Amino acid sequence: MLRRLSGRSLADRYLERGLYHLDKKSYQDAIADLVEAIAQDPFNAELYTTRGFIYLDSNRPDYLPYATADFEYALYLDPAQWVAEYCLGMIAYAEEQYDKALRHFTTARDFAHLHPEVYYYRALCYYRLGDPERALKEMSTAYDQFVEQKDSRKSFARQWKAEFKRAIRQKKALERPPASRRPSVAGPPGAYEPPRLTGPDQGESGDRPDAARSTGDPR
Repeated sequence: MLRRLSGRSLADRYLERGLYHLDKKSYQDAIADLVEAIAQDPFNAELYTTRGFIYLDSNRPDYLPYATADFEYALYLDPAQWVAEYCLGMIAYAEEQYDKALRHFTTARDFAHLHPEVYYYRALCYYRLGDPERALKEMSTAYDQFVEQKDSRKSFARQWKAEFKRAIRQKKALERPPASRRPSVAGPPGAYEPPRLTGPDQGESGDRPDAARSTGDPR
């Protein structure tokens, strides 16, 4: 998601070296290079986004405030820094602040609608907020984009789609009124009741045991 610049400025050179250290998981060296890059170009929003990402990728809790500050300042300089929005969404999601995370992922999607990651995490936010229908719609979009891009993460999206479908079925089952409160099939007294169909393919009651059986969700 981070862009490697092709310029020849000193800031660009520090950025390139910082990204090299990031690939090697040498976080201290990567941070040091980004500090130097920012010193050379202090109003470059992409440099703050990159340093924030390094802080976040290190998985050090003590770096989290620095990552947040860098992402927020990057967005102050350039509101189109969708990676910064995405990462703030990741932080909020990890803290179980799903409404806040959804807002960040939504803004990121507005600037990066061809990146399936934003739909993937929007789906998870909707699921955590109790809306599996919206979650399924978002995850379906993520899955289609993963497939189109030949991204192996499509398998995770497929598994979540199956989970959301199960959640939708369970939600509908819970919303169905108990048998004692369901309206009578016969309707109110004196109402016309259509005759039950009978025949060789049906039981005497007219109910085919296999007619309403769910076929299940393809995996």
